[in-house]
Amino acid sequence: MNIERGESSITSYREDRAGAIRERWIKRSREHFESARDSLGLSFLGDDACIVLHGSTSRNVDDGFSDLDFYLILDEESADRFDAHFDSRFVDVTIHEKIGHLNVVTTAAIDAAFVRPDLETIYELQHAVAVFDPRDSFEPIRVKAARPMSAEVRRAALLYNYIETRSFFRSAVNPINRHDRLAALSCVIEAIHYAVRTARVIDGLTYPYSKWLHAAARSSPTAHLLVDSIEQILDHIQSNSLALAGPSDENVILALLRSQRLQLIEGANRIGIDEDWLRHWWLHFDAQRHAFDNVEW
Repeated sequence: MNIERGESSITSYREDRAGAIRERWIKRSREHFESARDSLGLSFLGDDACIVLHGSTSRNVDDGFSDLDFYLILDEESADRFDAHFDSRFVDVTIHEKIGHLNVVTTAAIDAAFVRPDLETIYELQHAVAVFDPRDSFEPIRVKAARPMSAEVRRAALLYNYIETRSFFRSAVNPINRHDRLAALSCVIEAIHYAVRTARVIDGLTYPYSKWLHAAARSSPTAHLLVDSIEQILDHIQSNSLALAGPSDENVILALLRSQRLQLIEGANRIGIDEDWLRHWWLHFDAQRHAFDNVEW
């Protein structure tokens, strides 16, 4: 399939770490940064620069709507030198007529993502690949991100995301009864997002940013169980002007969200988690707030 500049779309998204599209852009990016450091104004960094391709292209997605995402990983001293040369830590680049962005990320920020696990950032690092890295400084980061999710991290992330999906479900009830479609839609979408995050955590997987959650659901066994109900919810919203109307106890979308809840509870039980917050979630907001306090990746 050809869509303007690219050849694949979300329909074939499989978090592919070895696809032809990914490999092509790794090669192009490496060639570009080897030859264009002077023109980009990065030569002052010398071998301290570590440039990493991440985002959708690193997962084999390339179409006319995608761009190239790069981390420029620097220690604090190098980041200060960068600030002396640039007005922003977000720099535009163009490679083979494809627009991209170079975003400065400090090693301290990456360390923080591991100390108090930020599963979205770790997901990005798991799929990222170095395209300019003379000192091989990305390798220990890559190895750390690739570690299996520990039982402690999984429980903390499960607790946090499960309570969020239950909270947003409950928050959708009153707007649906009031026929407040915008508020109801917002709550329903967030409930779905946190349900997919919860499902991926059950499978010991990190998760991408919100816009990729639906696509990523298909590559997680538990999250894949939610795909049919998600599609039904989207179809109801698209085709029925009363899809987000009450009464709540008769609303089809809420019924589909309840079915997702049961699948999440069953999934948690499968991995040996059967705690009170799965049933009485509203009593555990304090535990949710502190879920990651003493947990490291």
